Amino acid sequence: MKRELLLGFVGLFILLVVGFASAEKIEISLNNEGSYTPGDNIKFKITLYDDNLNKIDGDVGFIIKNYYKETITSGNAKSGVEVNYKLLENSERGLWEISAKYKDVEQVIRFNVGELEKADFKIEGDKLIITNIGNVPYGKSIQIAIGDHKETILVPLGFNGVKGE
Repeated sequence: MKRELLLGFVGLFILLVVGFASAEKIEISLNNEGSYTPGDNIKFKITLYDDNLNKIDGDVGFIIKNYYKETITSGNAKSGVEVNYKLLENSERGLWEISAKYKDVEQVIRFNVGELEKADFKIEGDKLIITNIGNVPYGKSIQIAIGDHKETILVPLGFNGVKGE
């Protein structure tokens, strides 16, 4: 009787262990070798593997954080399916990260966001409005031509700066 009970428990244990595939490894793969410019699309895949390194299906939670460790976006991805995230043009430069978690398994990958010096120019009435839409101070000279008159001016703008002339 004790032997049959012991065999029953061992059999049940084996069924439970074999019957549930659990993730042992998470892999995050990035396009573009991990270096991006604001405005770029980040394409990444999060893939789950079992203890035999076979791909398994499942939904994986992910978080994208900026240089300051602020959460920029989060969501769920299906194992092995590509995810697209478009960086804003004023995304902070520096080392960012994508973290993925499935049950008790976590993985983090880091990528670099470079500098973008860029301004937006609009004419409103008789004013020229210049807005820094990049992620670093804007300091380029611009040439303004009205009729035959041309003038070159330096337009220093801080991050998110606006100037109207």
